[in-house]
Amino acid sequence: MRSFYLRYKGRAASNLLILALIVIIYLVLMNGSVRYTLSRMSGDPIRKAENAEGQVAFLCNVDWGEEYLPQMMEILESKGCSATFFLTGRWAEKNPDMVKTLEASNFEIGNHGYQHKNYSTLSRDANREQIQKAEDAIVAAGASPSKLFAPPSGDHGQQTLEAASALGYETILWSLDTIDWRDKDASVLVQRILKNPSDGDFILMHPTEQTVKALPQIIDGLQQKGFEIKCVSDLLPSS
Repeated sequence: MRSFYLRYKGRAASNLLILALIVIIYLVLMNGSVRYTLSRMSGDPIRKAENAEGQVAFLCNVDWGEEYLPQMMEILESKGCSATFFLTGRWAEKNPDMVKTLEASNFEIGNHGYQHKNYSTLSRDANREQIQKAEDAIVAAGASPSKLFAPPSGDHGQQTLEAASALGYETILWSLDTIDWRDKDASVLVQRILKNPSDGDFILMHPTEQTVKALPQIIDGLQQKGFEIKCVSDLLPSS
């Protein structure tokens, strides 16, 4: 009987030890920095930031709408906010002065591919060509090199992720979308973003008339909820 009790006690202790190890491993893997590192290693896209308490990031994808950018920049600066502007290469080639203005204003500039295509349908080499060609055009227009890539329309396949990773890029998507390219009512955009924002959200927008109208209210609403508005890299762990 005593032998059985000792075996039972030993088995219970072993089970508790295994359970404790499982809990520790889970907590480590749930740590934002670790998940971010694993994401980088796998090339998975990043949709929001971890461990970014009280912070969100604005992403603005730019392939048109340059007439609205000065107003957006003025609003952001006047309210003490930052943003990451993801530019297509062909847009940068056509608008070098605007690229220089974005750079001089200390907004972050990212890579949006050379042109709008369905990147999920492209080969790995074709994806790589689009990303590299965009980088060359953006830098030639006056921007600092960036290693943040946002595929057009968020469309991507495994070959897109592999191509971006091979070039040293982190693929960035979003967790909240204004859908400003579709909806023309600024109040709809405001309600959509302010309904349920959370720590680390990446908030997507484009340079449109309705975005300009909605932006001050979106910023005010987020700030009233206690959020700081940053660029993407501010919310990512240092590599």
